[in-house]
Amino acid sequence: MKSRLGWFMAGALTMAAMAAAWAANKEVVLMSPEDLKWVDVPAPPGAPTNPAGGAQIANVKGDAFKGAYSAFAKIPAGQVHPLHTHTSDAISVVVSGTFTVTPEGGAERKLGPGSYFMIPGGVKHASSCAAGAPCVLFQMGPAKFDVKPVAEKAEKSK
Repeated sequence: MKSRLGWFMAGALTMAAMAAAWAANKEVVLMSPEDLKWVDVPAPPGAPTNPAGGAQIANVKGDAFKGAYSAFAKIPAGQVHPLHTHTSDAISVVVSGTFTVTPEGGAERKLGPGSYFMIPGGVKHASSCAAGAPCVLFQMGPAKFDVKPVAEKAEKSK
């Protein structure tokens, strides 16, 4: 119970700090879909392949690859992201498509438009976009966005 309260308080304090910092800028920001500048999500350093190949991000505030940010993310239909972590919290709302999140050892959860999820930094999970239509998410993070693949354990030989 203390652990959940601690995570809640840390999340609440992070969001409050981000809101206060961003509120200091009194500029109204208006963007239509045509204003978004999509860029490819880069492969993790040292990865032989890019598990997010084809996924794109359009920054709205900040830069998702450098620090605190808010951005749209577009994931191709049918794309699977095997077990991985992020260095910092990733807060998301599903805008379109069906996005699936599966915490390590937990149950798969399919999330449609309007669904919210938060993955704490360091938590192992898998994710995917269901076949049929790309997924668009709105994401926020207190630090840069990254993907750290979790190495699969080799099966023990019998």
